[in-house]
Amino acid sequence: MVSSLSASLSASLSASLSASLPLVGIPACVKPINTTNFHAVNDKYIAAVSSAAGALPVLLPALGDRYDLVGRNAAATWARVCCVRGSLAWMEFSAGTINVSVEEIRVVTTPEPPATPNTPVPPGAQTTPTRPARITFTITQAQATGYRGPGEVYGTVGTVQAGAAVDVTGRDASAAWLKVCCIAGSLAWLPTASGTLNVPVDTVRVLATPPAP
Repeated sequence: MVSSLSASLSASLSASLSASLPLVGIPACVKPINTTNFHAVNDKYIAAVSSAAGALPVLLPALGDRYDLVGRNAAATWARVCCVRGSLAWMEFSAGTINVSVEEIRVVTTPEPPATPNTPVPPGAQTTPTRPARITFTITQAQATGYRGPGEVYGTVGTVQAGAAVDVTGRDASAAWLKVCCIAGSLAWLPTASGTLNVPVDTVRVLATPPAP
């Protein structure tokens, strides 16, 4: 059955090409097979266009936005990505495909759900300072240069101007460099001395740094 269908489709496509029949696009889906993503279409749609409609099917690749993976939640249901409208964001894994196994993606701390608004605080009660949902770094120098690693020996990514605020994903062990999102659409490292954090620097998690070139 498969052989006869394939032969029939091949003959139909050859005839369609020679007859200059109209083209009909068929959107493909991305299917991961053995850790490799393929753009695939069910045979029945190709047969319907080719045989039933008498047109030439053209497979349209599933071209969507691509994002860098920064991490995931412990349940492996959400991915932390860079960047949506210039900021780190969370996306459901079910919304797309990844080019590695989910186990290879490191687990990152998830923000606390927002507190219920207008919660009354009893008079005299002590309140515990809450950690900001986003750790941000605001540039105070006239211009700061972002690098591909924590040091000027790494290649440059781009520059940011005074007053710009970027999200912080971590720091190096010396706390002299911060990894931020994003400069020119990419993750980059900035000198801590080039701006101010909205949290104490020792509360920013330490990241593994890439080897020096």
